[in-house]
Amino acid sequence: MYEVYAQQTGASVVRVPANQDFSFPSQRLMDAISPSTRVILIANPNNPTGAAAGEGDLVALLKAAPNAAVLVDEAYFEFYGRTLLSRLREFPNLFVARTFSKAYGLAGLRIGALCGAPEQLRFIRKIVTAYNVNAAALCCLPDALADTDFIAAYVSEVKTSRVRLSQALSQLGIKFWPSEANFLLVHIGDKSGSFVEQMHKQDMLVRDRGSDPGCAGCVRITLGTLAQTDRLLAALPKALAAAGWRASSKVTV
Repeated sequence: MYEVYAQQTGASVVRVPANQDFSFPSQRLMDAISPSTRVILIANPNNPTGAAAGEGDLVALLKAAPNAAVLVDEAYFEFYGRTLLSRLREFPNLFVARTFSKAYGLAGLRIGALCGAPEQLRFIRKIVTAYNVNAAALCCLPDALADTDFIAAYVSEVKTSRVRLSQALSQLGIKFWPSEANFLLVHIGDKSGSFVEQMHKQDMLVRDRGSDPGCAGCVRITLGTLAQTDRLLAALPKALAAAGWRASSKVTV
């Protein structure tokens, strides 16, 4: 959606793909900066890979592009635990975005937050729509923010589920990538479409990400509570078998 929104303004979009192992392409991003660069958009952790950029790489980027707005989208912050919020006063070109759609489970209410230097946010307020947050979301948000015990417990279960799924995939001989988010990107190969269908038949919705750059044959599996993970792990081998998937003799993670 970054690209869609940018194109709506008439901007020229430059895409910088991740490295082959999905790690952050720090040097290539730096090389792509030019005097005409106005906005740099980074999801951290990234979707659908779950890979994260280190603070050092992001700070170097902020210093290299002082005349560009650098937006770090921290939608999956709760599962990652690292943020650039403490650097806002140091870098007036830094913006940090958060959402209540992930750990808080309020996706249908469409509410989030944008953090930045006060002088920058005063300018942004002049161009946002007057009613950009709905009343239902504003009514629910205070209670959601106050229930810190629930968020801590849920995030803990997701992290445990992430470990359990990683272990199960390793035992099955399925390639996947380490993730700092609430999902894992899994390589199923040419059976990925059938696998998605078979999981659906077991009331499990997983996302085929084969059309994303570098993700041919990949499926994204989101983690939830421990009870949900029990169901996932029970459904996984059945769906693989029904899809006709066979383990490769070589597995690289």
